Parts: sequence; structure tokens; C-alpha cells
Amino acid sequence: MKHRVLKASHGKAKKHGLWKRNWYNLLVRETYGVMKVRRPDLWVTAAVWGVYQNSWGWPSFSQGYSDYYQDSKRWLREGWVDAVIPMLYPANLSSDCPDSGVWTLERFHILVADFVADAGGRYVFPGIHGGYACFDDTINRIRASRALRAGGQAIFSHGTVNNRGYWDDLALQAYPAPAPLPLLP
Repeated sequence: MKHRVLKASHGKAKKHGLWKRNWYNLLVRETYGVMKVRRPDLWVTAAVWGVYQNSWGWPSFSQGYSDYYQDSKRWLREGWVDAVIPMLYPANLSSDCPDSGVWTLERFHILVADFVADAGGRYVFPGIHGGYACFDDTINRIRASRALRAGGQAIFSHGTVNNRGYWDDLALQAYPAPAPLPLLP
């Protein structure tokens, strides 16, 4: 009897997740439609959880799709957003250089590739932390995202870049010239 109760509650949870995801999908789709009617040249973007679905079996990783009900790859595929910004940075930075926390450069590479592969002609701007213990961690992620053909990067945040004094490094090594704005999809 106990087994049936667990199965039934799992089924309810699955239906609840589908219901919530559908509501978020509707919100994103309708928002996009309203914004584009009013301002067709406006970019509609979404900052999304960095792990869409944990198909690599990494321990203790929340997933955008099942834990936050974000079907961000569908939003790209359906053209309901112009770009997503996967938040691929730690909440707490380690003092290691290179960073040896959960968001290693290897995992960053895997996650960016995963989003770019399903971009559907839209853009992926990986979110990169600007306050790593050494600037190499930031620049290596910028270079990786470029090699993977991401449309650009979003450095988080002004305060952390400022606290580390990385403005000159960013200007000299990552962005020596203004980047051209990508064409709106």
C-alpha cells in the first residue's frame, strides 16, 4: 500500500510541474508578443538557471526545467525570447585559482555547449562571474564562450568586477574594442 501512495504522489508532482511550466511558458510567450508589438526592435531576454537538465549526473545540481519550471530551451526554439543568459556562476566564490568549486571551467564549457546546441537561431549569452579569485577564471570563460559561438557574455556583477579591480583587465584582454550588437533574430 505504501508503494502505491508514493507512486500517486509522484504522479501528482509531475503533473504539478507540467502545469507550472505551462503557465511560465504562457507568461513568456505572451510577454514576448506584447513587447514585440509595442517595440519590435526591443530585445527580450531571460536570465535562466545554468543547468537546464542535469543529464551528466552531477550531484546536488538544481535544474531549471524540473526545479524552477523554466523550459528555456523551448523559449529559444519557439522564438519567445531573443536570448537567454544562463547563470553559470557560483553564489559563493572560492579563494582557489583556478576555481575548484562546482562551476569549474570544464562544467562551464559543457553547459554553454548544451545551451548553444539548442538555441534555435536565437542567442545564448553565458553569465560569467566577474569576481573570481584570479582574472584567468573570468577570461578563460569568455574565451570558452566565444569558441563555442555564444552570442556574447554577461559579466555578473559590476560590484564584483569593481571590488577585484578587473576593469582594466576586461578592457585590455576581453573587450579591447566595442563589440558589434548582434542582429536581432
